[in-house]
Amino acid sequence: MHSAIGFIKCSILMLQQAIAYLHYLVKAKTRYYIHSPFVYELCEDVLYDARYFYAYDDIAAVRKAYLRQHNFLPLTDFGAGARQSGVQTQMRISDLVKRVAVPEAQGELLFRLVNYFEPSYILELGTSLGISTMYMSCARRQSIIHTIEGSASVAMTARLMFDKLDLSNVHVHIGEFSELLPTVLAKMPQIDMALLDGNHRYEPTVAYFEQMLPLLHNNSVVVVDDIRWSSDMTKAWQYIKAHPRVRITLDFFRFGLVFFRAEQAKEDFMLYF
Repeated sequence: MHSAIGFIKCSILMLQQAIAYLHYLVKAKTRYYIHSPFVYELCEDVLYDARYFYAYDDIAAVRKAYLRQHNFLPLTDFGAGARQSGVQTQMRISDLVKRVAVPEAQGELLFRLVNYFEPSYILELGTSLGISTMYMSCARRQSIIHTIEGSASVAMTARLMFDKLDLSNVHVHIGEFSELLPTVLAKMPQIDMALLDGNHRYEPTVAYFEQMLPLLHNNSVVVVDDIRWSSDMTKAWQYIKAHPRVRITLDFFRFGLVFFRAEQAKEDFMLYF
């Protein structure tokens, strides 16, 4: 009975995402339809930059190494994937990287964003196995990255890989986001860039965003992952887009970028990626 209900819920979610993707394909534009100089320059110099950076090879090698590891990791799920907060499960490392690791194209975009904006302080909610963290860390080793992961075994696996790559600018915090975030924010004088990639529910996502706001400034950029993972995340994305401090958003279907440039007219863009 439970498996049948789970199958129905999964089928409904897949249908909703398929409909959302068709809507995206109809609405999305190329950079040639953009009249904002800031957004057009961002597209030209960052989003569609085809250059290949040396660090991509190192991170691709890490992904391949993870895919060869079939041992199980115990997981603690505090997010939307859990029927109750703190549920304990387990998963092979190879399956975990397939399911939750940032896709290569999106990871390389994270690298280019850091390379372009040169953030000094980066916050990441949702370390997982650390692949997205690696892209950001390798792009600018002078940056200080604070990353939070709820599952201790996963965080420790990522930390071992950070040490192997000598990513000394990454500080890993292990625990539930809601408990750790105030402490981590107290260690940061500002947030120049943030990646929200965990606990895919409306209320926690909005709460994390609101807690970050005092440290976000005019030139900050926030990356919100999985904005159409569920109706809850789509609702959270709509809330963030409508926030009075948000001036520009870029929607790439799977993820979105948020900017706070007070000098800009408020605009939302849906772009192909």
